[in-house]
Amino acid sequence: MSNHRRRPSVWSLVLLPVLVGVSSFAQVSTNRPPPSLDAIQQVKELEKKIDQGNDALQALAKLEATIDREARDKYLACMQAFGSEPFCVCLRDETPAVITFAGYVHIVTSTKEELGYDKLDEEDKGVVDKVLAVREHCVANMAATQLVTTNKQSDVKSPSSQGHFVPDKPEK
Repeated sequence: MSNHRRRPSVWSLVLLPVLVGVSSFAQVSTNRPPPSLDAIQQVKELEKKIDQGNDALQALAKLEATIDREARDKYLACMQAFGSEPFCVCLRDETPAVITFAGYVHIVTSTKEELGYDKLDEEDKGVVDKVLAVREHCVANMAATQLVTTNKQSDVKSPSSQGHFVPDKPEK
């Protein structure tokens, strides 16, 4: 008999550590106690809250998109009607989000009696009051912007700006 030892195959060298690792993993995982019912319930509740938070974030994103679209529509309708960017930007930014341009026009062109102001609840009265105040604010801003623009134009000395009003000559 030969005292010849058999050489380990390449596969046994590769598979041995894997098999040892699997068996030790199985021992570790079985040595850990299973989670309690209370812990499982807490995980489920957290997952539910995360889902609700994600749903709320999606709803908020949709609401923000709607508000942005309404503000853009209000601005465009104002530009179409008045053509004054400072006024329309002010109107877009200062009026309550629930007010459309048509709603703005209705409020500022109606008397409080026509609006039934006395019968409105406090929240609606606040909206009407805010719209009326915004109108005054935006008109004042527009007037100030035009005054600044006019002053800048009058800084340029010309023969017609010597203290006499001379209308511009129409172009031919």
